[in-house]
Amino acid sequence: MNSFCARKVCSIVVMVAMAVTLAAVPALAAQSKSLGKLTAVEVQGNSRIDSETILKQVTLKIGDDITEEAVNETFARLDSMGWFSDLNANTVQYLGGLKLIFVVREFPVLKSVSIAGNQLIPTDELAALMTTRAGEQLNAATLRSDLEKISKLYSDKGYWVSIEPSLQGDAELAVHLVEWTVSEIKLEGLGKTKPAVARRSISLKEGEFIDVAKINNDRRALYMLGAFEDVQAKVEPVAGKPEFTVTYIFTERKTGVANINLSYSSSTGIMGYLELGDENFLGNAQRINAKAEFGWGKANYELGFFEPWLGKTGKMSLGLNLYNKTADKKYTPESEGGEGEDPVTIPYSQRRTGADVSLGTSLSLNTKVFLKLKMDNVVNTTSDPAGPEGLPAGGITRSITLSAVNDARNDLWNPSDGHRLSGSIEYAGGILGGDYSFTKVQAEGAGYVQIHDGHVLAGRVSGGWGLTPLPEQERFILGGAETVRGYKYGDLEGDRMAYANAEYRFRIIDSLQGVAFVDAGQAWNAGESLDIKNTKIGYGVGVRLNVPVLGTIRVDYGISKQGGQLYFSFGQTF
Repeated sequence: MNSFCARKVCSIVVMVAMAVTLAAVPALAAQSKSLGKLTAVEVQGNSRIDSETILKQVTLKIGDDITEEAVNETFARLDSMGWFSDLNANTVQYLGGLKLIFVVREFPVLKSVSIAGNQLIPTDELAALMTTRAGEQLNAATLRSDLEKISKLYSDKGYWVSIEPSLQGDAELAVHLVEWTVSEIKLEGLGKTKPAVARRSISLKEGEFIDVAKINNDRRALYMLGAFEDVQAKVEPVAGKPEFTVTYIFTERKTGVANINLSYSSSTGIMGYLELGDENFLGNAQRINAKAEFGWGKANYELGFFEPWLGKTGKMSLGLNLYNKTADKKYTPESEGGEGEDPVTIPYSQRRTGADVSLGTSLSLNTKVFLKLKMDNVVNTTSDPAGPEGLPAGGITRSITLSAVNDARNDLWNPSDGHRLSGSIEYAGGILGGDYSFTKVQAEGAGYVQIHDGHVLAGRVSGGWGLTPLPEQERFILGGAETVRGYKYGDLEGDRMAYANAEYRFRIIDSLQGVAFVDAGQAWNAGESLDIKNTKIGYGVGVRLNVPVLGTIRVDYGISKQGGQLYFSFGQTF
């Protein structure tokens, strides 16, 4: 008798979506040398799988030369059946040739199937995936498929697992799961930003189970701080342990802002704009800004501060703003302008000083709510001898505003996918006191779709509604670079407003983007109806130039029935 090959069982180890292997056919050297002529084939050792079924897997025919290559092929076919824990083959002299005898050892009928080691997913949920049952003969192929389904479930949930099945005692199948954990969290690429600022936004902790969904949420939370251009994560296994090292890799952005703009036109004279700020002040992810704007009958000064992490838990944010704004305006006294006469307009100066403080909290990764308290003081004065009769009244406004923002954009500064939704309701007067009482509601939605690499369609719809007539300083104002281009800021004004923007943005070179746009909107007063025929439409083209330190410079030329308007500003329109 010649025994020339054998096959042994080896254990299963599964990690995430790696292939599950219960047993492996030995790698026998493929030889074409004949061991003799086949005169008969026999199966031994089987009790539950009939010999005829097994013999159908034999590729050799009576009269063929017996080669190790042919026997290996049969072993592979038998192995794929999944019923056998061990395979052997030998030959004996028979009728002038060789009888090939396959000796098989069948897997047992299982007395029990148990799952252990799982904490992240309930046992019942895992057992429901398995078709391997107690009372049935173990099949390696079926078990392999079962364990792959368990592995996939873990992977789909963002977890990592190793699976180690074993036959214990008298036909007892034990499936042991090893759920991988985080051994260490590392930070790479931080320069200005303090490590503690980054770590406080990372919800994944050392010693916890690895969770891909949590890692991705942490990347999003870190990115939304506004201090980074990009945040990536690298997950590396620890040698010899079911553990991972998670490394967050940061690309910091230039957060300092220094914008200076001077312009001149015959209609508006000299206009200037100065802004200084930092969106990662002292590496703490705090935002500070100071702005000054002057020219065209106005002088505005603003100071702002935002703390994204208030207190030890960081569940609240804090915002503070101070402003002093002066603008030259005109009004028409009701008594002026008789029938057939042009109305007389009287110039006056409006000064607004005020402050607001806001508290915010997160409802989810992308959704935040804010509560803002504001106090605003308006003083209107005129030196015209015809005044001050009919001069718009000044006074103090005390208001509270509840707002919510859902920001799911893929990029805060140049989005190509996602959306941003916001809404607010402001209530003034009543128990808050002050000289004005009103309620104002606003809502806005913007969406972005990338139609080709570097080509984006962007759209925005915005509306505002004063439930009662609004004070002059609280009315909605449209026109200018931010709303309806082609019109001057203030060309459209009312207690209610609606406008929409559509932009086609296309990359020219890496630092230069072209834009074609269409804007439409109108404003009307309480008591009036929205008339589509009064909608103002502007269209035009523009460019966005990304300049180091300064950020994105925006230049648009808008055209309307009133002619063309050139606008300089910073950042995307929306």
